[in-house]
Amino acid sequence: MPMVLLAFIILPALPFSLILKKIDKTLNALEAFHIAITFMLFFSIFTTLIFDKKASIILTLFSLVIGILPLFSRMVKEADFDKNLELKMKKEITLLLEYIILSSILLPILTYLLKNTPRWYSADETFYAFTVSIYEQYKVMFAYGDLNSIISSIAKYINGRTIWFYYLYSMRVLSGAKPSELYLSSILFLILVLFASLSILIDLLNVNVRELAVISALFVVFLPIVLPWSITILSDLPQTYFILTSLYFILKSLDINAVFSINLTRFFYFLIFAFYSILFKENMISFAFFLIFLTIFLNRHKKQLNNDARFLLKIFKLILLISLLYIAIVDFGSFIFLFFLNNIKMYVFLRRYFILGDSLAELLFGMFMKLPWDSYTLFSFSWRQWLDFLNFALAPEALSPLLSAIFIALPALSLLHKEFRADPKFKLLALTTSCTYWFYFFTLIGVNRLYDFTRYSLHIYILAALLSITVVYRLIRNHNDVRKWLLVLSILMVIILLINYKVSTELGGTRFFFDMLRYDRSSMLLLVESALIGCALAVARRSPSISFVALMLILFTFSLLFLKPVFDKSWLFRPFGDALKKVSNYLEGTYKGGKVLVISNAYTYLRNYLDFGKFIVIPPPIGEDEFLGMLKVLPNGSYLVLTNHPEMSWYEYANAQSYIQKYVKSQKINLCFNASKECIEVEKVYEVKRDGYVIAVFLKKGQPQPQSLPVDHGLRLQPVNVAYTQKSCILNLKEGSINNTKIILATTRFSKIIEVVSPSTIVIPMFYNSDSLKNIRMDIYVCVYHIAITLDNIDVMWLHMYLKFTYMESILYVGTLILLSIAPFLSILIKPLRNICNFSKARALSKLAHFV
Repeated sequence: MPMVLLAFIILPALPFSLILKKIDKTLNALEAFHIAITFMLFFSIFTTLIFDKKASIILTLFSLVIGILPLFSRMVKEADFDKNLELKMKKEITLLLEYIILSSILLPILTYLLKNTPRWYSADETFYAFTVSIYEQYKVMFAYGDLNSIISSIAKYINGRTIWFYYLYSMRVLSGAKPSELYLSSILFLILVLFASLSILIDLLNVNVRELAVISALFVVFLPIVLPWSITILSDLPQTYFILTSLYFILKSLDINAVFSINLTRFFYFLIFAFYSILFKENMISFAFFLIFLTIFLNRHKKQLNNDARFLLKIFKLILLISLLYIAIVDFGSFIFLFFLNNIKMYVFLRRYFILGDSLAELLFGMFMKLPWDSYTLFSFSWRQWLDFLNFALAPEALSPLLSAIFIALPALSLLHKEFRADPKFKLLALTTSCTYWFYFFTLIGVNRLYDFTRYSLHIYILAALLSITVVYRLIRNHNDVRKWLLVLSILMVIILLINYKVSTELGGTRFFFDMLRYDRSSMLLLVESALIGCALAVARRSPSISFVALMLILFTFSLLFLKPVFDKSWLFRPFGDALKKVSNYLEGTYKGGKVLVISNAYTYLRNYLDFGKFIVIPPPIGEDEFLGMLKVLPNGSYLVLTNHPEMSWYEYANAQSYIQKYVKSQKINLCFNASKECIEVEKVYEVKRDGYVIAVFLKKGQPQPQSLPVDHGLRLQPVNVAYTQKSCILNLKEGSINNTKIILATTRFSKIIEVVSPSTIVIPMFYNSDSLKNIRMDIYVCVYHIAITLDNIDVMWLHMYLKFTYMESILYVGTLILLSIAPFLSILIKPLRNICNFSKARALSKLAHFV
């Protein structure tokens, strides 16, 4: 995979950067690099979607062409006649080469170091990987969400994260990686976050010594709350990169002198990168706070704005007004109709126009009052839990006590310290970062989801680290008020250390990453780190540069030390996947052709280790009687993969019942049916042991049955209309699509055998009908996703996904991808269009004056 990323995305970015600089000479090397990398990223996705397996040939030819193109550019000829231009171009080309070389070195090194890290996919990751397999087989466009989170096409478009699925699919096609190996795809975005951090440090925060900026940016990407996300297939790291780059471009667009102006080209890139971030994962809170503070700032300096800035100020005010009205009517309105008025019709009507990922009304009300679907509030937790929450969110183990202390003090520094108060870009970033941080802190505690804090606030941690490093850099260089502020920071560091020690002793350790278990040595390490930080700062007056470098080395060293407990104690990096790889290798080794049915109570995880084109993996039925009945009608040659491992077998309904576990350690499953005097034999053929648990593979013995029922592959995606009625899920089969037969209807949590008569209507009730099993929901899972498998001919009869894109939605989405691919070239039109508008306006005014 690193060779694919290098060949098709990173290396072609160099010549494309030169082309961009020819188009827009105001772009610096970092800006051109970001735009070029993003173009190659989206171009590779778009090419893969169109040409599929032939995409690598097209991308190779394109890379060769784009590599040769700058040689024929007039840029070289112009440089021969203008020595200043020649020197400038040489410097820019050198910088671009350095960035490409650094990327080319870091990417294979990181891949080599991280590729053998054990991975255990989270629930979201299993869905992402599986949908890549579905798209590969059936070319179905899909979106992320459920029946309640996405209702309208616009919500599906904005919140569906479809572009992330397509990126993963492009990596699958170009590299040949299995779905279970796609986690290495995110390493590219770690490299891009490095350069986004470098851009912010150099161009916005004025860390002018490039070597120090590179060291600081490397420290940021190796943080224990950043690096681990680079080997997941969650979309948080890509979203973080695009948020950082969009904020970089909008702040670069501000020219704050005697007259405030806004560079429209850079503002255009801000809009494009902000839209990229929303497509990968909807997260608008940071943009909302930034827009509020930027509007306030521009409004305070209204007299100093030029015409473009005045116009954009009006646009910002209009956007804020429309956003407030939308949130008040759609978000708060739907919540009030549901919770206070119990008016389901109005709730459903308003939710149809809801496009936000999380309801702001639910988050804010949920902080202070219990909701039917959330019994927690801010007052549900003890003071020990609050200290634990605060330590988890501040993450001194990851950031260091010094940077965590500076982050707490950022609002005070930006408003009270003379140097920072005079830097509007620093102030805008500091206030945006602090407000977003505390918003997520309190709202996620209110819904008892603070474990998601390190995901939702990943870009906030990076901005906090960059701003805090900048504060240290400037305080060390400028000795004015340094003692006073170091005293304040020292007090905050002591408070942070005390909180960390209290949590560690009271609760048996601290947590500082997503789902990790508690680590009991953090207090001791933080105390040593704080002492070394004090020593480094003590020599700041005599040698500022040495002091800063020593400080960064200390922070870097302890950051790497705290990486080990993250990988050791987070469930994301448990070695459970090795056992499933062995099962996968065994099944692949015994594969003899056709489609093979595999029933597993570890379905959620096993499906990403098997080729969906060969093996159809489904979960077991809910009850034991149904399970035994399914064994009777299963074709010979089908497999059972059963496990008693609690981390593999928790999501499927059969695991909640005791029956499935008793078969795991059996050598055979013998069943005889009195009515037909028929006996079947399911024999254990393979076994893997892990941590005292067992994964057993059973094979149904006997000669394979002849395949008698032909499957019409043209109908497999549209033979049913699915309706959700709040009380049941109704499947209306189209006439002529299916003959009279038995099928297995498989969802993500259970499977069920159904007798089908065409045309007919299949009604799935809300709950499982059994005297012994109560309140087991069925209807919603059938409506969201299911596959129908024929028993006469093992194949997928139809596949239903609630969030499947319609034909028009697919056209719209692909059209958007095309526009995103050519977006860098659209910047050429901004200046001519503005000139045309100004000329037309001047001409109209001239005619009006002449008429008067």
